[in-house]
Amino acid sequence: MGKFFPDDELCYVGNFEKHKLHGENVKIYNIKTGNCIFQGTFNMNKIEGFGKYFMYNDDNVLCSQYEGNYFNSKWDGEGVLKTMDTIYEGEFKKGELLRGREISFGKLKYDGSFRNLKYHGFGSLIDNEDTIYVGEFRENMKHGKGVLMKWDSLDILYEGKFENNHMKLTSTEYINNEFQIKKMLEQNEEDSLVTTKNLKK
Repeated sequence: MGKFFPDDELCYVGNFEKHKLHGENVKIYNIKTGNCIFQGTFNMNKIEGFGKYFMYNDDNVLCSQYEGNYFNSKWDGEGVLKTMDTIYEGEFKKGELLRGREISFGKLKYDGSFRNLKYHGFGSLIDNEDTIYVGEFRENMKHGKGVLMKWDSLDILYEGKFENNHMKLTSTEYINNEFQIKKMLEQNEEDSLVTTKNLKK
């Protein structure tokens, strides 16, 4: 067991092999705050295997942390990233989340592909437990082919193309605000009631 000070800010504590950090339970401390910012496995001076990384804000309050697999000192493999109110869990590659789930305030919000922690590619998004969208995303926006459904019954409200979060009806007509979507939900409920009444006759 030994210590290594690469600069005036950090202190590495752990086992060494051939003058390189190697083994489990290596810890990295911020010298100024005394906070442990990493705990995990090193392989010849590189973080590889399981580890935990802790991030603090300017007020020295823990604001986010990563717990999971590392390769070549980057998040790689299965892992969980937690912020103050959101959890991202899934498959990481070279430090980025590729595919997984976003859980916000304890509730599942998104399941699908990511890029730079934004919805990108194919996935499903739950909007305020009113609607669920399944389809393509680009930079956090519904973009491409997709289906918008009621959350509780999965009745289809719209199926087709989306552009920058807007439902594209024609080349010039869009459904692009919450009021219009709410009207669609209300109309869908009215249609369901009518259908139910007709079945009872």
